[in-house]
Amino acid sequence: MTTVNALQGKTALVTGGAGGIGAACARALLADGAAVVLMGRREEALQAVRQTLLDAVPGGQVSLCPGDALQEDDVCRAVEVAHALAGRLDIVVPTVGGGGFKPLLLQDLDGLRQELDLNIGSVFLAVRHAAPVMARGGSIVCISSTTAGMPFPWLSAYCAGKAGLEGLVRSAADE
Repeated sequence: MTTVNALQGKTALVTGGAGGIGAACARALLADGAAVVLMGRREEALQAVRQTLLDAVPGGQVSLCPGDALQEDDVCRAVEVAHALAGRLDIVVPTVGGGGFKPLLLQDLDGLRQELDLNIGSVFLAVRHAAPVMARGGSIVCISSTTAGMPFPWLSAYCAGKAGLEGLVRSAADE
């Protein structure tokens, strides 16, 4: 159960905003009154999600910042855009992540690195650049998986990425 407009006056940045998880997070934030900035690589997909969100939450504020969550300059720009909306950034939800099914013995180092970048690097960049400008009491909400602590065949790189993500988040919270 949510409080009506509990996030009124707050600004949120959602990376991976054109994906299913990102769009769902953005909708919940918008429904609770937050102004939302969607970041994603595909501008057309971002525009479609924006329209869907505004249809669901008339009067909501949704801004777009096309960019790649694995490119530091793009992440910095998204943080700046979100902060500029109201002179504050309260909530960051880095939803970029994923992986593929492949037996460990058929994987190569480049594929492993790509999955680690996707699941850890994208969150690292969002946290690293958003935290210094976030409002006191702000929140960073990271998305993990049961695979972080439970082995799954053919998902070794993904499992490693989510376990690494949880380690990163715990350490960042203590800092």
